[in-house]
Amino acid sequence: MKEKKKALLTVLLAHLVLVISVMMLVLFVIDRVNEAMAFLNNDLTKWILAVFALAAAVLAITVIAGYERRRARERSGKRTGSKGEENESE
Repeated sequence: MKEKKKALLTVLLAHLVLVISVMMLVLFVIDRVNEAMAFLNNDLTKWILAVFALAAAVLAITVIAGYERRRARERSGKRTGSKGEENESE
């Protein structure tokens, strides 16, 4: 159950980072075309950027931690040799 929650968090954070990054790219392009709109020079954009940075950091930590856990499991399975054989026979 705990692994499912972590997987869901990872997927949700990945989607959040994707949506906000595309939004920031669109705002950047619009701001370059029409500088009078000042999309990148207001408080809302600063908050969006802060949420994006936080979500990206949490996502990166989650993905790296998951990767390291998988590597540790694989290494422990290769040392004993029994885990891999049990999975293949089932």
